[in-house]
Amino acid sequence: MGWLRVCGWHFRIRIKSSLILAAPDGQRVCTIGKSNSQRETRCFHNVTITGHRFGPVHVALGRPRTAQSSGRW
Repeated sequence: MGWLRVCGWHFRIRIKSSLILAAPDGQRVCTIGKSNSQRETRCFHNVTITGHRFGPVHVALGRPRTAQSSGRW
C-alpha cells in the first residue's frame, strides 16, 4: 500500500472482519466486524489499519443487499 501511495495511486482492498481500525495515535477504535449493524454504511476518516499502523487512511464499509443476514462482514 505504501508503494501505491508513492506512485500517487488510490486503492481499494477487501478486508477481513477481524481487521482493527485505530486512531492515528494508536488508540483502538474497533474491529471491522463490530463496526456496523446490518445494511448500514459507515465511514472512518484518518484511521490506521493493520498491526503496522498503516495510514492515516479513510475506510468506507458497506454490505451488498444480497448478503446473507449472518451478522458477519
